[in-house]
Amino acid sequence: MQAIAWEGEVPVGRGMVLFPEHEEYSVSATREGCAEVRDVFIVPRRRRSGVARALMRSLEDAARANGWSRIGLAVATSSDAEPARRLYEALGYRFAHGPFISSTTLAGDDGPLPVGSAMTYLVRAL
Repeated sequence: MQAIAWEGEVPVGRGMVLFPEHEEYSVSATREGCAEVRDVFIVPRRRRSGVARALMRSLEDAARANGWSRIGLAVATSSDAEPARRLYEALGYRFAHGPFISSTTLAGDDGPLPVGSAMTYLVRAL
């Protein structure tokens, strides 16, 4: 399920919650037995304004409506992810496991581009 945050007619944020039948549902979510938040993004000019909190509430509500009592997400361990980690912790998400490496290959103009990041997995009861 996807959620989009709007400011008038302009989208200012997005995120999604995955369930086991989704092809990208992670090993971490399986391990923790939870619905999984993915791809949360808020446009820079709207960060720290409550948009992310509202978006997360919407994703959590969707997980509850689908019968889940726990929800989880992966967050990078890098310093640039510190604001996201603080938000998730303020919302009640707690360390479940990690660190682990998440990697993928993006299609670039000059060919495939491998990318990866060290992550931790956080969960919370709904």
